[in-house]
Amino acid sequence: MRAARRRARSAGPGRGVSPAGERVDLLAMPLFSAADVPGADVVAEVWRGLHPAPNLPLDEPFTAGLGPLLDGFGTALGGRLDGPRSRRVIRIVGDRWSVTVGPDGVTSRGWFRRHHVAWDEATVVRLEPVEAVATQRLVATLLLRRVPVPGLHWLAAQVVDRLAEVLVHGAARMVGDTPHVLVGVGSDDGEDVALEGPLALASLLSRGLTVATVAEAERRGVAVERG
Repeated sequence: MRAARRRARSAGPGRGVSPAGERVDLLAMPLFSAADVPGADVVAEVWRGLHPAPNLPLDEPFTAGLGPLLDGFGTALGGRLDGPRSRRVIRIVGDRWSVTVGPDGVTSRGWFRRHHVAWDEATVVRLEPVEAVATQRLVATLLLRRVPVPGLHWLAAQVVDRLAEVLVHGAARMVGDTPHVLVGVGSDDGEDVALEGPLALASLLSRGLTVATVAEAERRGVAVERG
């Protein structure tokens, strides 16, 4: 896993320095050195319970918002994730990035754009393994790209580091029965919902989003593609 992160970093621009000039060197942050970093089992338990799916089938929209997810994760684990720097970033993030699944379809909302795929136009729900999203998709689409929130690269790296500890130690079994993460929904007209950057981080943190989306897709006969 650490090798994968090294490859992604070396392949990207700036060798681990974001376009905003922030260091995003994941390998320079040891998984176990900080005394205030909870163990893998604790992180896994927080992750599992952070944003579970509601009662299914859905009768109203279910939203995974990046700001509330970062807030809950940091509050539960403490340390740097709940420190002044993290709090400043979370306040700016607010509700600007979110993914919603509901009876009418799936909607992603970012800083500049909103995309919606109705269930009657959906052709496929796309999932990727948790490990791939945490170590490849997030590095490629968030940590090494420009985002309009100062400090978000740093906070995302902190979160990925905690989740990587869970995955390395096999505690992911505590996260739930879905070892995959929602990364997109395809449609007939090509106007897909694609979860990258901050939206991928929201999807990774919300285990309930993937569970609910898969359940709604299967109930309607929409294909589920597990990468």
